[in-house]
This record gives sequence, structure tokens and C-alpha cells, in this order.
Amino acid sequence: MGLPAIFDAAQEYLFEDEDKMISAGLPAITIRHIIRIREGYNYWLRYPSLRDKDIVERMMKFDGVAKTQAYADLKVIKSLLGALQQTSKDYNRYRASEGILAAIDKANKTGKIDAVIKGWAVYAKIHNLDKPEREEQSLEIIPQPFKPVDDPTVIGIKPLVNVREQIRKMKEKYWSEEVQDVEFEQIEFNEDEIFNPKKQNGKGSSESLP
Repeated sequence: MGLPAIFDAAQEYLFEDEDKMISAGLPAITIRHIIRIREGYNYWLRYPSLRDKDIVERMMKFDGVAKTQAYADLKVIKSLLGALQQTSKDYNRYRASEGILAAIDKANKTGKIDAVIKGWAVYAKIHNLDKPEREEQSLEIIPQPFKPVDDPTVIGIKPLVNVREQIRKMKEKYWSEEVQDVEFEQIEFNEDEIFNPKKQNGKGSSESLP
């Protein structure tokens, strides 16, 4: 059995502990890979101003991977972050969450209940917790209604002048309900004489023509 796609595996198990990954049947090499990507992911969240080469150099230095592998991991990390810019919406939400949670903790310690309530309200807002879950949209496909027309201009064709009159005249000229019997004479012929003279000569089909 081949190894699972690293992006799919990292997306599902990025923040899971190693025991859960083992119980899920992930190979050891994939688990080590996910842990390495997780470390790079968290490091870039902490230092979003770092450039690509900075992250690559760090992974090469601290994780001992080759440059090509480090760039491959960087691509996965970027996909997981959801943006290719120095900062991302994911990062901004993360930083805002950290600051709000720290403020809530401080307000709890000082007994400022109103500040705690306001803090949780802001936290819920940035994570859309104050909005109801979206109902799954129907996938029903409604066919486009089409109405048949006899106007050729709808498809860009220039109409003929007096086309119905021309059709009537052509019918009068060529159409007839009368059926006439035609006399004919049956001709007997040998197809081989016409289409395969070699066979008639008894020389076989492989003989070349003179």
C-alpha cells in the first residue's frame, strides 16, 4: 500500500498527537513528516514576516532535510496556511485569538466580569460563532427552459426572403403523389470477373499486375 498524500494527511492530523496518528494507521515516515510540517507551520505563524528562503533554511538546518524536500514541505505549509502572502487571514485570526484570550485571562484574575463577557463576545465574532451554521445548499439542477422557434436570426443566420413562398413553389415543381413503375431488365454478371480478374485466371491474389 502506498503512502498517503502528505497534504491530505497533514490537513487531517496536523494538530493531533502522535498516538492518535499511530492508532489511525499512519506509517511512521508519514507521522514524522506531519510533525515536521506542523513545526514549520507554527513557526511561520509566530514569525509571518519571514520569507520563503528563511523557512527553507530553517527546515534544512534544524530538521536535516534536503533543499528540495524543504521546498516541497514549504508548499504544503503555504497551502495549509491558506495564503501565499507574508501574512494571512489565518494568521491574523490566530493572533487576534491569542490577544483576546490573554485579555480574558487577565480580566478573570482582576475580577472584571464585564470585560470577560466582552472579550468572549469579540472572540465569538472573529470565529463566526455568533452566526448560525449554514444549511447545506441544495444541489438540485434546474434545466434551462427552451422554447422552439422558427426564426433563424436567434442563432445568427440571415433569413431568406419569402422563404415560405419559395418552399411552396419548390413543392409544386418537384413533389408528386403519383408513383410510376419503371421497366428494367435483370442483368446476370459474375462479380469476380469484374472486381477480381486474378481469381478468374487462377493465378492467385499475390501475382503482380503486368
